[in-house]
Amino acid sequence: MEERPGSAWFGLPAMLAVATFVAAITAVEGLGGLIVAIVAVPVLFLVIGLAMTLADRR
Repeated sequence: MEERPGSAWFGLPAMLAVATFVAAITAVEGLGGLIVAIVAVPVLFLVIGLAMTLADRR
């Protein structure tokens, strides 16, 4: 089965990123919430990448 180009953007990591962004914005109000959200989303992707790397080793 061919994979559609760009379909990875709509997978589970993207849904988790959106949920993280919304949670950070609602938890910390104002500009601080935006900054926390901007930092939290890349950290989430790094954690997912680390988990996938460690899972491949086992």
